[in-house]
Amino acid sequence: MDKSSNKIFVGRSLTAKIPIKTEFKIELSSITRKDIEIKNNVLTFKEPLLVKVDSQQTGDIKIDQSTNGLVDKVVDGWTSGKEAQKFLSEKSTEAVYATSDYVLNNENRKEKVAKYASQDLEDLLNLNSDKHLKVNISKNDLKFVNIDKK
Repeated sequence: MDKSSNKIFVGRSLTAKIPIKTEFKIELSSITRKDIEIKNNVLTFKEPLLVKVDSQQTGDIKIDQSTNGLVDKVVDGWTSGKEAQKFLSEKSTEAVYATSDYVLNNENRKEKVAKYASQDLEDLLNLNSDKHLKVNISKNDLKFVNIDKK
């Protein structure tokens, strides 16, 4: 799981901070014996595994204001209205999608997901086994897909 926040610029003096959490879900339900290969106690996958990248807003939108006085009162009044809340909700949805897209294109994160997936699957497979299997997954063995709605 990856935690971050995304900023959107609503105006010259108004920034909304949106706390966002990203999860990586590896689809294993359709994997069968023919999809894997075990050689010298090392398990590899013949086809890339599907990784669903899913981000969610985890808290309230925080409005940062870099102005003062009358402008603050106008901004406060604007952000409390129904249309403003709808606008902020739309921007939040866009920020969630953009965060997943950003993570999808970040090579370091892909490598970390592959490393953790290898270790977690290895631990799971060896939980009740006398034979120790090593799981070998690289970022090239994973196909990342953004499942968030635009």
